[in-house]
Amino acid sequence: MREVKVSSPGKVILYGEHAVVFGKTALAVSIDLRTKLHIEEITDRLLVKFPDLNKVYSWRLEELSQLRISLCIDPLPGSPVPADAETIEGVRNFITSSCNNNTDSDSGIVAFLYLYLRMFSVLPPLAVNLSSEIPIGAGLGSSAAMSVCFSSSLYLYHTQVSTPTISDESISQTNGSTSEERTLRPVDIQDEHKQTISKWAFMSEKIMHGTPSGIDNSVSTFGGVLSYRAGDMLPVADLSNLDILLVNTNVPRNTRELVSAVRTKHSRLPKVIGPVFDAIERVSQTAVTTLKTASSKRFISCTEEFQTLEYLIDINQGLLAGLGVSHPALGKVIEVSAANDIHAKLTGAGGGGFALGLITPNISSHKIEKARRELESSGFSCYETKIGGDGVLAWIK
Repeated sequence: MREVKVSSPGKVILYGEHAVVFGKTALAVSIDLRTKLHIEEITDRLLVKFPDLNKVYSWRLEELSQLRISLCIDPLPGSPVPADAETIEGVRNFITSSCNNNTDSDSGIVAFLYLYLRMFSVLPPLAVNLSSEIPIGAGLGSSAAMSVCFSSSLYLYHTQVSTPTISDESISQTNGSTSEERTLRPVDIQDEHKQTISKWAFMSEKIMHGTPSGIDNSVSTFGGVLSYRAGDMLPVADLSNLDILLVNTNVPRNTRELVSAVRTKHSRLPKVIGPVFDAIERVSQTAVTTLKTASSKRFISCTEEFQTLEYLIDINQGLLAGLGVSHPALGKVIEVSAANDIHAKLTGAGGGGFALGLITPNISSHKIEKARRELESSGFSCYETKIGGDGVLAWIK
């Protein structure tokens, strides 16, 4: 029985949110909160479980083959193709009509089913199970991590015969793997395969979000930190020695409204808001230079670089507050963090949502724990996580 397990990370914007919409640089970094997906061969159907969403879907292969014929979907595993509106609607209608207990077919299962129909010449009978540590709708790249899990698991299941695996000696050293995963063979996913996986994940993201930037699925596939500007993405540095404190304010926010409000300010006051974006660009570019320097020194004896990154966190937050995208809850997080020597800022759209605090080696564990206790006593949720680690990981049997 063939079996594939995959794991992909979420992401945060370290510097540059909002200005990136106007062609400026943003830095996105992977975080050690991950989504995992397991697929294995079964007998006669496709069974998909999203336990975190309390969703179960099941179809006979004959039904799915007929759906593919009716929608004229040609199998193209190595050539990612976006779904047109008619195909998306056809898949959505099929899911709604065929699953009595899932009347509200979410975009996630539509995206998965589209990739499944596209990536196999002969549809295989599979059991699929997805779980995630990443909070949904919080700007941490949960949908992109899910999309990368979809694309990587299906792609590797299809191509695993020719995919190299990691040697036995390195199995015990594979980062991010559980004891259960170590019973399988870790896969050495070559960059060319990662490119294809990321492109298929982008097709999934387009189904769920319409016009995604591509940065989330890229970070989730490749890991590390990426510099993004006007559609161009470049890897920056290995950040495997840095941590952040992620803080969920538990204040809901509407990303579209926040982005629209900033756009309105810019259109009314271009000579005022334009220089704010320019300043954020300089923050991001300085951060890129500083991270490269610190990484070249393996983050050893980097007191000056860490201090620069902390200054940039503070400046970026001040500029974002000037754009009107902060929130009293975010202000509270920043205040409590600062009292414990942690420099924090909002991440993502703002208006609530998440903040991040940069944890450098100069900050004592006592201070971190004290900040965490105070934040949680104020009703916030905290996650201490590493940043800049592995992208998609995979195991096969």
